[in-house]
Amino acid sequence: FVLKKINKYDNLNIIDIGSNIGEFVKIFKQYPNKNFKFICIEPNSDLNFYIKFNLKIAKIKNYSLYNVGISDKTSYVNFYLSEFSKVSSFDKSWKKRFKQEFKNYKIKKVQCYTFNDFCKKHEIDKNMLYHLIKVDVEGFDYKVLKTVLASKINSKCIMLEIDKSGLDKIFKIRDLFFKNNYRNLYVFERNGIDIKYSGTYKGFLKQFKKDEFVSANLLAFK
Repeated sequence: FVLKKINKYDNLNIIDIGSNIGEFVKIFKQYPNKNFKFICIEPNSDLNFYIKFNLKIAKIKNYSLYNVGISDKTSYVNFYLSEFSKVSSFDKSWKKRFKQEFKNYKIKKVQCYTFNDFCKKHEIDKNMLYHLIKVDVEGFDYKVLKTVLASKINSKCIMLEIDKSGLDKIFKIRDLFFKNNYRNLYVFERNGIDIKYSGTYKGFLKQFKKDEFVSANLLAFK
């Protein structure tokens, strides 16, 4: 679904915030003739091998990988890493929500940046058009979205995971997109194939009120 929306471009600049093992990258392997520039941001350096492996599978050679976090403040933040799985989060509440995964865990201090500070530090050109910014940061999505939008980066669309359990944040996310002129919202299954809903700003609200789904991906276009 995502690729259909940006498929007309031969050169694609993509920022992946919360790369985890690089699973998202693999969907681009079906377009070997496109030129990709990827910026991968993943605070868990133990996952670098998997990210690079999936970049290789997708035949993406032009990429940068940064082991830092993105947040609303530039500081060191506690990062909770499961010792049973590849799940990790800056959100302390995830230990309670996913008790099995976090039965054994470790805490690591990780350098986080506001998105603006991150771009400055690594000399990332915010005026360049980024066709897609994907955000999947396990409970930190709203904070990351705020700092990305505050940076005024030149982005065509932003994709992030939404969860029914954080209903209050879903409405804040909607308002934040609306305020920053992202008026076209699409909600779809996490596998990117079966569309749960696609439509307007107002229709998006109705769908959540009807309890149509628990979690999904939200794609917002200017």
